[in-house]
Amino acid sequence: MKKVALLTGAVITATSLFGGNPDRVGEAGAYELLMVPWARTAGLNYISASWIQGIEAIRLNVGGLAFVQGTEFNLTRTIFYGSDVLNATTLGIGQRIGEQSALGIEIFTLSAGEIPITTELQPEGTGGVFKPQFINVALAYARHFSDFIHAGIVVRTIYEGIHDVNASGVAFDAGVQYTAERLHFGVSLRNIGFPIKYRGSGMSRLVLDPTGQYQMTMQIPSEDFELPLLLHIGAAYDIIKDDGCKRASLMANFTSNAFGDDLIGLGGELAYKEMVMFRIGYTFEKEVFTPQRGTEYTQLHLRSGLSLGLSLQLPLKKPDGENPVPFVALDYAFRPAAPLGNIHSIGIRFTSEAKLPKCITAGETNPRL
Repeated sequence: MKKVALLTGAVITATSLFGGNPDRVGEAGAYELLMVPWARTAGLNYISASWIQGIEAIRLNVGGLAFVQGTEFNLTRTIFYGSDVLNATTLGIGQRIGEQSALGIEIFTLSAGEIPITTELQPEGTGGVFKPQFINVALAYARHFSDFIHAGIVVRTIYEGIHDVNASGVAFDAGVQYTAERLHFGVSLRNIGFPIKYRGSGMSRLVLDPTGQYQMTMQIPSEDFELPLLLHIGAAYDIIKDDGCKRASLMANFTSNAFGDDLIGLGGELAYKEMVMFRIGYTFEKEVFTPQRGTEYTQLHLRSGLSLGLSLQLPLKKPDGENPVPFVALDYAFRPAAPLGNIHSIGIRFTSEAKLPKCITAGETNPRL
């Protein structure tokens, strides 16, 4: 009870320190840190901070990384707005270290396609193109501190750039999960870091001196930008848990945004034999339904709205009911984002050791799902 009380006190303190601030919208940068690159996480759209486990926890609540068993591999591709022009590819690898700890690495890349190069003298284009690059590499460590408390930390490098301008920096995440028999509780603080500034040859230009006889280089100053700091507070409860054969989990999550409106999310997951899982979530954001002045359109917030997800998991070895077995899984998530289009995420996971539900006997070499 003492640990729970301390954890509750930390949540109350953090909430008062990191309340949402809509007056600062647009003042932060590196907004790719707010994207949901994993299919299982995207199917619940930010509301699984108390529940997420495995390599995907690096992005949302690193405390869940402690549940990695053996080696875990995850590769996910996300296509934004129904077009492959804007897409993200994410690779994650997790490894169990000893009895209590786990290490993980996450590599996230965002592609925005090819953009024509234009100048003041050639506003129609020079004939060349450039490709914006957004790359995040995260190294994470998590540990079981008791049967109920799991916590971890993430160090994430940030790189954004085009052919002649780039910016780089480092961000830190920390998270903790409390997991009892049916109750799950989680808190994570994300994107802690120092301001970042753009640099490169594109921030300078050749100009004539006042006499008009000589050329000189003029440096254009770049303003620093902050990282989009977030605080997640989530809770989940397994209302049905039948030896892992049938499970129904309800989730709720509050996200405090230091550079925008706060988010409140509700959702759940249904699972059969932990092999077929369906997810649904809905995230609310302030004024998301408010019509824009002088138009018939309402505000569109990428992080709010409906999300749906589906997972299929199959063992690669005959289960004996006791020992862990390797399995492979396919994850899919769908998020409508009209009028821009829809967002699709599809991923494949492999885990070398997974404890299957007790209801799967050794005779079910190919369980009917």
